[in-house]
Amino acid sequence: MKHEEPISMYVPARNAEGTLSACIAAIRAQTRGPDELFVILDPRSSDRTAEVAAGAGVRVITQQGSTLGAARNEAIAAASDRWLACCDSDVVLEPDWLAHLAEKRDASAAGIGGRTVERIRNPNDEWRALHMPHHWGDYPLRNPFMLVSEVLFDRRALLAVGGYRDDLDYYEDSDLCQRLRDAGYDLLYEPSAIATHQRTDNLLGLLALRWKYSEYRQRRLMDRYAGLMHKCSVNREYALNTLSRSLARRREELAYISFLLFFHHLVMDLGSLLSRRRLITPATRAYYLRELVEAMGSSIAEHHGDLSRAVRADLSELCADLPSDAAEPDAPPGRSWYLEHVRSACGRFCSELPAAVSAIIEASAQYLHGHIGADDLRRLPPGSPETLRAALDAIPIQPVVDEAFCRAVREHWRDLSGIQTVGPLAAQEQAVLAAQAGCSEKPSDPRPVALAAHLEARADPLGAFDEIDAGASRLVVCYQPPARFVPGLDVPLASDLASSAAAAGWTIEQFDTIIGRTRLMLSRQAHT
Repeated sequence: MKHEEPISMYVPARNAEGTLSACIAAIRAQTRGPDELFVILDPRSSDRTAEVAAGAGVRVITQQGSTLGAARNEAIAAASDRWLACCDSDVVLEPDWLAHLAEKRDASAAGIGGRTVERIRNPNDEWRALHMPHHWGDYPLRNPFMLVSEVLFDRRALLAVGGYRDDLDYYEDSDLCQRLRDAGYDLLYEPSAIATHQRTDNLLGLLALRWKYSEYRQRRLMDRYAGLMHKCSVNREYALNTLSRSLARRREELAYISFLLFFHHLVMDLGSLLSRRRLITPATRAYYLRELVEAMGSSIAEHHGDLSRAVRADLSELCADLPSDAAEPDAPPGRSWYLEHVRSACGRFCSELPAAVSAIIEASAQYLHGHIGADDLRRLPPGSPETLRAALDAIPIQPVVDEAFCRAVREHWRDLSGIQTVGPLAAQEQAVLAAQAGCSEKPSDPRPVALAAHLEARADPLGAFDEIDAGASRLVVCYQPPARFVPGLDVPLASDLASSAAAAGWTIEQFDTIIGRTRLMLSRQAHT
């Protein structure tokens, strides 16, 4: 693909008064600049974004649709060139960003994305950088799970799959990438194309952002009270996994953010359900949300009085703008069942935390609210490898190998003659492998697919990529974060798994991730 082939570029802008000028200046400073540059302006902006855009000396297109997905589709329609680059309005590109992406264009790639890093201003930004990174690490990848908003697309591929979902304000980029992959296109990740995200968050803004990122994929759980009860478990696992990762990285000051996330997301989940019940009045919705906050606060107080006060104070801000004079409504029976489930789930969540960790969370809450300094933070005592190993051994393996799993592997590698397992399997998984024709364990096969189904059973899951037999040319790895809290366990993200696989010489052929569970299907040139 010729480096000189023209490129259009756009920036969607809403409430971007403070960042848009720097964004456009960085685009103009590119060593290989776009051949066309325009701004998609959201007229719903409540600040001076329109004035800033008008004074920037670029073409401005007023957005007609009401979502970010719609804005991106309007940019696709307005662009003149085959290749279409974009970046968000709160991002500053390095001068060689577009040049690096342009050099990586090839006939099979529908998109090439770069490495977007966070500008850190406060602990909330640090938490976002640690647990919500906008990049895939230090190594180039083919077919990562998705590309972020700083990307260069083949416009023909975007048109072929129908563009973005125009009903989405969040997750629109992830949804598009999945449809591109499903349609047979490749995605490339190029870490040398660096951009800096200028966003900064307060505590509740950070948690709201994280909830919105996951809302689309988990929305079906927020349609019924039974789904909300299941969502309690999803929230719990994510909160505990991020807490464990923070502690393992010696970032104890971030502990309260993960703790509060569990309760914050429960309020957001209920609010999402109630917002779709059109006959529930705003006053009744406010009553239900305040009732939930009170129920959670009372449950926390049975275990941690200081943390209960902090959580109540923070979550009360979510209800601050809601009506406060509602009478008790006539609630359906499912409402009381749900509240009892929440009280029980909150109690289990608090009791799962060791006393030393609870003390760290309390100190973190005081630090984040400005009541103590960094020197007064509590630190997690260092644990031994033996203690960590024993904790992991005590957690039952959650099976992932079933008939559907074997079918997916067979369909991807149609010449499959057998699977050679590396590491533990649950008894039922062993039975499935033994019963599946063409998906059975054949250690004598000279080139079987290697299967490491449970990296979570290892204290060093990322080390598994270097330990696969050198003769193995194909590998399936699965990682599902432990269902129990393990203090100090460095829980890897999907980006950690992908980057470690690339560092060990593996190429991603298929990348799937579902609510914390990641599966990679990998290949490499076998050593002879």
